[in-house]
Amino acid sequence: MIDGRRQKIGRLRTGDKFTAFDGTNLTTDEMILMLDQSAFGEAVFYTFQTKSNHMISLTGQHLMPVQSSTGTIIYIPAEQVEVGRDSLYVLSDDGIVIVSPVIQISIETKMGYFAPLTMSGTILINNVVASCFSHIHSHSLGQLVMAPIR
Repeated sequence: MIDGRRQKIGRLRTGDKFTAFDGTNLTTDEMILMLDQSAFGEAVFYTFQTKSNHMISLTGQHLMPVQSSTGTIIYIPAEQVEVGRDSLYVLSDDGIVIVSPVIQISIETKMGYFAPLTMSGTILINNVVASCFSHIHSHSLGQLVMAPIR
């Protein structure tokens, strides 16, 4: 949250403000609505651990920003992230966004999933940058489709 509190993703409400990443800078963002949610639904989650010891869990079709071989941000489904190839964008202890290599991936079924939509289309979960979109092959397309709602 913008005031420094941590909030479980399932407890976010429309209008809540928090820090997000616009691809270049950290920015203040706002939750618009919950795109998908099920407190008791089961889903397969991918949990990533980075070299900087950041962790995030999300479904396989959820888009993750990773650093491309040319140093730019690309968005790929979580199920395509690979150890040794991909680096995630994380918030360092110094308060800046850095890239950190993925060093471990675990896959497990968990109960409960939530997909908040923000103005920027991104959200920081456990200080790891994630897209708000899943089941779509392009983060930019997700932003375009949701433009009327924003």
